[in-house]
Amino acid sequence: MTTTIHTSRYQNGEEILRLGLVPIRITMGAPRFKLPYTLAGSIRGLAPSRDTMYGGGDFTAKYVAQLDEMGVDEIRRQILAITGDGADPVLLCFEHIEIQGEGSCHRRMFADWWHAQTGENVPEIDDRGNLSQKLLAMKKRQEKAAPTLGV
Repeated sequence: MTTTIHTSRYQNGEEILRLGLVPIRITMGAPRFKLPYTLAGSIRGLAPSRDTMYGGGDFTAKYVAQLDEMGVDEIRRQILAITGDGADPVLLCFEHIEIQGEGSCHRRMFADWWHAQTGENVPEIDDRGNLSQKLLAMKKRQEKAAPTLGV
């Protein structure tokens, strides 16, 4: 694969369209809201399984085990089966990591795993320019409330 895998959230349609990325669903369920683009496909093996989500235990360890079981070669094969022409894919889920943090999201866990396995970076396509004033205010409040380390 000579393309770059990206990640983002479904709601980042403007950037996905602007960059000409191939949108791929990596969630068990599809969005119930209208998207400004058509999903090119879905890779269910990259969606956390029901056991991973609801079975208790360490979510990260269970999700990494799920990725290990699927493996790099199979993931590449499935991505290429969807993108076909070599366009860059974007793996999509719902979480807004700019507010919730990268640790809240399986797409960024995938990105870390992929980099560890292949050495390939998986950039996040963010939508900072599109954040509403309400979300910006929430983020500022969270940053102010974050504990600081004394030096």
